[in-house]
Amino acid sequence: MNEPAKFNNVVSFLWAIADLLNGAFKKSEFQKIILPFTVLRRLDYALEKTKAKVLETEHTLKEKGLENRHGQLCRAAGYAFYNTSKFTYESLLHDDANLALNLRQYVMGFSPNVREIFAAFNFDDTIRDLGRVNLLYLLMERFNEKSKVDLRPAAMSNHEMGYVFEHLLRKFNEALNENPGEHFTPRDGIRLMVDLVLMLDTALAGNEAVTRTVNDCGCGTGGILSITKDHILQINPLAKVFLYGQELNPFTWAIARADMLILEPEGKDAENIKLGSTLSNDPLRDKRFDFQLVNPPYGDEWSKDFDAVTTEAARGFDGRFGAGLPRKSVGQMLFLQHFIQIAVVFLALFCGGVANGANGESIVGRVVGVHDGDTITVLTAEKNSVKIRLEGIDAPELKQAFGSKSKAELSGLVFGKEVIVADKGTDRYKRTLGRVACNGADVNLEMVKRGMAWRYVKYSKEPALISGEKEARAAGRGLWAEDKAIPPWIWRSKKNNLPSSGDAHENSKTKFQMESQLKHNRMHTTQNEYLTGQTAIDL
Repeated sequence: MNEPAKFNNVVSFLWAIADLLNGAFKKSEFQKIILPFTVLRRLDYALEKTKAKVLETEHTLKEKGLENRHGQLCRAAGYAFYNTSKFTYESLLHDDANLALNLRQYVMGFSPNVREIFAAFNFDDTIRDLGRVNLLYLLMERFNEKSKVDLRPAAMSNHEMGYVFEHLLRKFNEALNENPGEHFTPRDGIRLMVDLVLMLDTALAGNEAVTRTVNDCGCGTGGILSITKDHILQINPLAKVFLYGQELNPFTWAIARADMLILEPEGKDAENIKLGSTLSNDPLRDKRFDFQLVNPPYGDEWSKDFDAVTTEAARGFDGRFGAGLPRKSVGQMLFLQHFIQIAVVFLALFCGGVANGANGESIVGRVVGVHDGDTITVLTAEKNSVKIRLEGIDAPELKQAFGSKSKAELSGLVFGKEVIVADKGTDRYKRTLGRVACNGADVNLEMVKRGMAWRYVKYSKEPALISGEKEARAAGRGLWAEDKAIPPWIWRSKKNNLPSSGDAHENSKTKFQMESQLKHNRMHTTQNEYLTGQTAIDL
């Protein structure tokens, strides 16, 4: 049987089982019943050959009084999980009167890592609900029709089961007019993305036993992770590949974890698949990865993570969201910032384009122009050219001392590189005011800390910029090496608003203001520094 026909037959059979549920359950509840029973039947098949050995090992270890039996039971089972119940899926059907009770005991006989999976499925509630409408036996009997469907790992690989689960999810969600892409990524798209990313890893094609770590922070059923691992091993069979992931939906997380338990005998990959929201609770925050690939939830709101995200964003670049927060309907931009902070080698986003920015959003693109020490031009993926004025700082004008050096410093930081710009609005010259992030660095802050720009005190009282400026001044960096460095706003004031030489009183007044300002610059470090003599001239 060719593969498409094989997948279609299995999917059609499992979909037909859902017909038993018509009338007794809502369509929205079908997948909550069919998916866990599919996983259960497959796990039972996997343990079938070693069941007797596991029971014997359990008995022997109990007699010896050993409490920590997990490792030896896994070795007996040949997987990173086991079942010590006297029942098998098939033997449960021999006692239909006590089926619900025995099924619960059977599930409790699994190792803790599998019990977690069925807890995520709310399987106990499913058993109860099926029992109430007298469908538990009929449903389980249908899953036992071996002549019609063979879910054994030997007959249906994990790769093939991935297709099955994804086709089921698609059919369930289409029946509810929902978007199936919320739960999985089409395999053709995954293969293309993985091939493009792996092409960049020239060291992978060697003969050495390299190690690669792969992360998908919105892993769904785990398709991206398993395909990436397969492709890496095809390129280099000696490679050691470790998978990591996180998934918000308990059902798709459970499928991904069950898949990993069968795929990887030691169970390390399965343990690395975490349940929960990446945005509000990142259990992998201290890890770095070689490859990161994800199909983030495009257009989904992040309002449920609002408190955690805004709290972390307040930490600036000490957290993941220092580049700024997008509108609540643009959650994918938070995933992008998350990626940039933890990526080591390669980054891939499965997307058709990135938002080119508006107030409150972020702009992603390549810097194609640096005009001076605080103004750049960014070209987005949509070929939109956006002029960015770095918000909160003021660099020396090009005709000032350090003006050219400031421009050169900014060029070194960003020119020709990808940046994320947190859109802070526009100035009166129609430039976008932005906080710029590049390679994980806060460019605005970096320019101040390097002594190549002032904090623009008229528009910013940000503690990080204040602290950065103090640091640069104390170290005598850049423009602070000069005793009489003139802030750009005063320089512009002098250039544009200085009264005529015939007005001696006004000339002396302006000179006094400027001298007072320079003295104030050298002596004080408070938030109100540089205010003397500052004019209303914009930027």
